[in-house]
Amino acid sequence: MTNPGMKNHWFAVEHTSKVSSKRPTPIKLFGMPMVLYRTPSGGIQCVRDLCPHRGSRLSVGRMLNGHLSCRYHGWQFGEGGRCVNIPQHLNKRMAIPSSAHAHALPTRVLGDLVWVWPGEPAKAEQSEPYLPKSPGEDYLADNEQWYFETHYGLAMENLLDPAHQPHVHRSTLTAFYTRDHDRINPTIWKEVQERDGVLYGHQIYENNPEKNITHTYRMVSPWLLIFDVHFPARGFFKKWHQQMYLYMVPIDKRTCEVKIRAYRNYLTSRVIQRPLNLINYLVAKRIHHDDKIVMEPQQSNWDNGLMGNNFVPSDALVVRYRKVWEKLEAAGDPWYRPGTESEFVPCDKAA
Repeated sequence: MTNPGMKNHWFAVEHTSKVSSKRPTPIKLFGMPMVLYRTPSGGIQCVRDLCPHRGSRLSVGRMLNGHLSCRYHGWQFGEGGRCVNIPQHLNKRMAIPSSAHAHALPTRVLGDLVWVWPGEPAKAEQSEPYLPKSPGEDYLADNEQWYFETHYGLAMENLLDPAHQPHVHRSTLTAFYTRDHDRINPTIWKEVQERDGVLYGHQIYENNPEKNITHTYRMVSPWLLIFDVHFPARGFFKKWHQQMYLYMVPIDKRTCEVKIRAYRNYLTSRVIQRPLNLINYLVAKRIHHDDKIVMEPQQSNWDNGLMGNNFVPSDALVVRYRKVWEKLEAAGDPWYRPGTESEFVPCDKAA
């Protein structure tokens, strides 16, 4: 897996439906406050959340005629962060200096997501966002987002770890996991490898075939995981399949978001979508809550170098991910190391 720079990627920072034309939308990426806003043409721009005039937060401003207006002195910004109006200029013909423009970041709107490039601007044109793509015409799509008070690496580990699911989510996914701990299916990895720059893993539970679920993981970049869940066919039900694009958003050193685009080929009747959306929301909320309980206490342990590294075979994909992370870090441009002295747990001795 090559390392063009940890920041030299397109990040799916927000769903377009969350960016209003009536008010600016604050976000944060790699610890840098930013703001999204809609222009008169309907496009979406991203600038640093910093007015070039006196350093006020643009996110507390308002929208005027499609322009982002600073709340402090009313300076207005349009396409590409260009300052288009300084109310204090008595002579409206006075030229607006380039230093008055807000610091804009490369921004794209594709696939109902807003994409921002926080790295070297010149490299943005050389890359394309990795867009979600429906597996088939008979699939429906849902959007989700999860927030964690952890470093993004811990969140990604959780996503790459099917072995936690029968324990952490046993009350939520009880239809697929037994409550009897002595009969929980062991996680068996059929394949874990890196190929064509993609970290790939295929997992299956081998006990209780009537409750068998398989998972396929493809980590395309440090910020994107494509996750397939295959549920077993039961009776006259066809084999259910869900594919999820999980976009990691590193907000700062100890917080992250996961923007999710999920496709499913089951329960697709339009008649049941309204109640089903509510059920999906409640289930996703519960799964998110379950993960937060076990993940967020890890952050202080990681900061203090107290993470364990007693790996077992079911940790194979997590081990491979840590090695990829260390490789990227060693190649340069590490954005963040946990704690002041501790480092990401070495796993040179891990299987």
